[in-house]
Amino acid sequence: MGGLYDTTEKNKKYLFYRWTDFNLGRILNLNLYTMTKNSFFIDDQGVKYSPYKTNLIEAAWYIKEYDIPEGVTTVGRQAFLRNSQLKKITFPSTLREIHSSAFEGCGFEELDLPEGLLEIHPGAFYQTPIKTLRLPSTLRAIGEESFMGCLLTHVELPESLVGIGEAAFDKCLNLESITSKSPNFKSVDGVLFSGDMKTLICYPCAKKGEHYDIPEGVETIAFKAFSDVEALKSVTFPKSLKVISDYAFSACRALERVDWSDQIKSIGLRAFYPCEKLSEVKLYNGLEEIGPAAFYCCYSIKSISVPSTVKVVGDQAFTHCCRLSDLELGEGIEVIHESAFSRTSVGGLVYPKSAKIIPCVENIM
Repeated sequence: MGGLYDTTEKNKKYLFYRWTDFNLGRILNLNLYTMTKNSFFIDDQGVKYSPYKTNLIEAAWYIKEYDIPEGVTTVGRQAFLRNSQLKKITFPSTLREIHSSAFEGCGFEELDLPEGLLEIHPGAFYQTPIKTLRLPSTLRAIGEESFMGCLLTHVELPESLVGIGEAAFDKCLNLESITSKSPNFKSVDGVLFSGDMKTLICYPCAKKGEHYDIPEGVETIAFKAFSDVEALKSVTFPKSLKVISDYAFSACRALERVDWSDQIKSIGLRAFYPCEKLSEVKLYNGLEEIGPAAFYCCYSIKSISVPSTVKVVGDQAFTHCCRLSDLELGEGIEVIHESAFSRTSVGGLVYPKSAKIIPCVENIM
């Protein structure tokens, strides 16, 4: 079954109806799509393809198992989006790309990707309960948030891999280790770094151990690198560290202590939000920027000294640090957002004469 549908100007424009619910063959609810290409093919399971079946465009939500046929090179954007009933998927050897959110929210637990696959686009398997994963030796790129929220315990990166997008394995709460065969990445004790060891990319959420010494030579802690790590209570920064990126330690709820470096230049957006148990923050001369909500809801912080080298203290940087009562602001700070120290225990706040005060406009949280 299945068929090719002609949508040339010679005939009336064809409108494709996707089944979103059905009962005894009676369609209860339809989503209407207008095709932009001249023709397309629908197989006997309601899966839509480009005319020569090289691109899989869209699948019906009720499919439980599916074998993508040989000849297909691309699975399109959101093709199987939120099909939680899909428990098994088989890929052809011809597959080269899986596009954004193609299998987001599906129901399968095992994923064996075929040799020949080159690229996984952002969010392709977002929040799909994958427990076992095999990446092919041909894979070159993994997009941002590709496996975010999966149930993986271990990941091995192939030798062919050139790039990994931000937060590719974010919120994989069972993930204990990442190893790499690729020269572009390095794994040390299950923690993933760039090949030159200058960037710490991902500290697995379920890695065991209450303390971690970041190796000397690391200059940047990447976006969400430690996000949602469960066991970590203390971290030592190396002298080489310069940048703590956005969300770097977000939701590290067990984190109590950080041994700070005096070479840090910037602390990013929500970098430590919310680390409720973090009690001591030492900011050294040389620091230039504290990002918006960087320490938002760090309830245990009692004192802060912001050095004069800081140029910007971001919006809500220390908001809801309810125990913060001892605050020192260095003369020389250029910009402070009015909300930076709101809802703390700081009384009689006096701003440095050098600082421009930015009025509170809206709640960024």
